[in-house]
Amino acid sequence: MNEHELNNFRDFVNRNPDVQRLVSAVNSPEQIVELATSRGFALNTTDLLIGAREWNESHWVWAGQPKQFFRFFFHEGRLPGPSELNAG
Repeated sequence: MNEHELNNFRDFVNRNPDVQRLVSAVNSPEQIVELATSRGFALNTTDLLIGAREWNESHWVWAGQPKQFFRFFFHEGRLPGPSELNAG
């Protein structure tokens, strides 16, 4: 993992309201990686998974969500449906 690159991307997003709006509307971790790549950052979904556990700012799609949401998003690569968060 390139921790320096990951931190630089997080700082970039946290300073840029336009990018914050984009990351708050993603449907998969791959979309965040694509956004990062399009802005010149070299990240992959594994890097993002490792770093994102500590990212709680409101613009991250998983912020304020239960741990189950995080698992769906990163391990299944998608947003969970409303009934999936209450199942099991």
